[in-house]
Amino acid sequence: MRRGIVIINTLSLLTAFLIAVVASLLYWFTGSLHILIPAALECACWIGVIWLNHRGRYSLASLSTLVIHCTFAVYFGSMLGNAMPIEMITAFLLTFLIGASFIVFKHKNLRLVTILAALALLLAVEANHYFGIVEPIYVVPANMPIVKMACWAGMLALMGYVTYFIIRQNDMFLRENEALLKALQEADAARTKFLRETSHEIRTPLNAVFGIAQLLNDRKMQITDPVLREEIGYLYAASHLSREIVNNVLDLAKIEAGMLDEPQPAPLRLRDSLEASVAINRYVANTRGVRIQLLIAPALPEWISTDRIFLAKIVNNLLSNAVKFAPAGSLVTVQMDQEGTV
Repeated sequence: MRRGIVIINTLSLLTAFLIAVVASLLYWFTGSLHILIPAALECACWIGVIWLNHRGRYSLASLSTLVIHCTFAVYFGSMLGNAMPIEMITAFLLTFLIGASFIVFKHKNLRLVTILAALALLLAVEANHYFGIVEPIYVVPANMPIVKMACWAGMLALMGYVTYFIIRQNDMFLRENEALLKALQEADAARTKFLRETSHEIRTPLNAVFGIAQLLNDRKMQITDPVLREEIGYLYAASHLSREIVNNVLDLAKIEAGMLDEPQPAPLRLRDSLEASVAINRYVANTRGVRIQLLIAPALPEWISTDRIFLAKIVNNLLSNAVKFAPAGSLVTVQMDQEGTV
């Protein structure tokens, strides 16, 4: 925002200065108030643009820049006649108005309006030049080269200023893109390092927990307490699923290939998967006095092809929320029917 304000203010000052110099020179050779008075009015308008920016009316100041240029470009293009050839006005409008609009305006609609305005101005000036709608002021033929040079100098200065800022802004964008790319590369390297370290730090104790749970599950038939055997089953199912989810999340190959969220279908025994999810959530449900029952339609096939991790995540999320918000003593039912809804 501040950069745009500086550009507009600098452009306004430069334009006002050039208008004052060129208009004074033209008035010296033509003696026409049709040049002096509108030039003074335009200079006042440019000072008004700076004042609008000072008052915080940034959008109005930017729009005023467009309106002032459009209005006075048509006026002076018509009044100066041959002193400002249509080729010069065309170059000015295309370079200055359109170029400045892309510096000042960020909204696409405003840029489109600027382009359309520049084209409308070209048509208006060309129509006036062809049909002679407005009679230009008289310039002594001997003074015409000097008047043309003054007009050329003023317009070239403005076009050069805008071109300079377009190049400067393009260079700035390139530098910002290079800095952003470097930051992204550094972030990617830091992420990879973090994932490697996290993978090692998490997987090692998690594998130990799963190993212990597996040993307990293999020996649970030696335990006479049925409640303890059931809890060992819960522990084994939860640790097994947790290890698989963590391994899936920390799979660097999938992350670097952009396949982290892509399912990997594989043969799956549906009942075993659902029973494991129910077992994981049943312990928490028991502490809340909530019962869970699993109903699977007999017509469903025993084996299906799906991503086991994704299915487990979905069922576990639904079940955990159901158990969390279910009132004590209620029943949560997990039902799989022929349409595949859970």
